[in-house]
Amino acid sequence: MLMRPEQMAAKNKCVELGDLDRLSNLPDEILHRIIPFMKVRHTVQTCILSKRWKNLWRQLPYLNFNHVDFRNSCQFDRFVDSFLKHRGTSGIKTFHLLLFSLP
Repeated sequence: MLMRPEQMAAKNKCVELGDLDRLSNLPDEILHRIIPFMKVRHTVQTCILSKRWKNLWRQLPYLNFNHVDFRNSCQFDRFVDSFLKHRGTSGIKTFHLLLFSLP
């Protein structure tokens, strides 16, 4: 399959940027301090970045759930429930759950 020039340029740019993945080279302890600044949903989505990130979200000691990241309370409830069920057995240092009245 032939690629258009702009597709080739984008592919080459991704390869160049892939060589600069300094974030994945950080120790877990530092990543555990950085990741809590992300939305919890995005934290879970990091598992697709690489094998190194696949289970990192399961080990987070700082959990901060906020309802504003979800459309309704049912979606939020399901996410928190699933997150905690699949999280693993590593310890939790802080757990924040922010709830307001949701539709």
